[in-house]
Amino acid sequence: KPYQYLSIRWDITAQKKIISALQESEKRYSNLFHLSPLPTWIYSIESLRFLNVNEAAVRHYGYTKREFMSMTILDIRPAEEVPRTRKIIIQAKKNPGYYRRISVHKKKNQEIINVDVHSNVIHFKGEQAIIVVINDVTERLQHIKAIEDRNKKLEEISWEQSHLVRAPLARIKGLVPLAANLQENPAERERILNYLSSSAEELDQVIMDIIVKSSEL
Repeated sequence: KPYQYLSIRWDITAQKKIISALQESEKRYSNLFHLSPLPTWIYSIESLRFLNVNEAAVRHYGYTKREFMSMTILDIRPAEEVPRTRKIIIQAKKNPGYYRRISVHKKKNQEIINVDVHSNVIHFKGEQAIIVVINDVTERLQHIKAIEDRNKKLEEISWEQSHLVRAPLARIKGLVPLAANLQENPAERERILNYLSSSAEELDQVIMDIIVKSSEL
């Protein structure tokens, strides 16, 4: 009986330690989830409803937590993104695991943002769910596009310098000697001078266009 008593006491102590460890683990998870500086949420893979959202998501998207909990993930997608989102979910069901992709989301104020999505399939409160961590990359993508647009304009300017400038300039260089040798033929000389004038005006316009494009950069 003493041994039986000690065994029961040891079992109770072990159970308390297990429960305490589980509670500590849940607390760490809760802290990681709710204190994350990045928008994070969990949604049901079947109903697509939000099961949990952190404060960063509430701040970034503008919805209250209560509003989030009454919504599905399709509610934060522009209409044109819904079919693509459904395909991604079907793929996640067939091949559970970690996924990363760039997606388009919609805030409460209807602002459209580009986000870097990290997601993984988990079990949450007895059902299959997906945990998602969001990084808003809208400004980064806009910056990249601005650089690409600038490079494109630089390429245009380079092409104009090597082609559009050279054409009237070559005509001018060819016409000047002809005009100099036509002192005894005023009519032909006048015609060539008109060509020179129009070529000079064309060259001037090309140079002005290049100056304007350069100043825009």
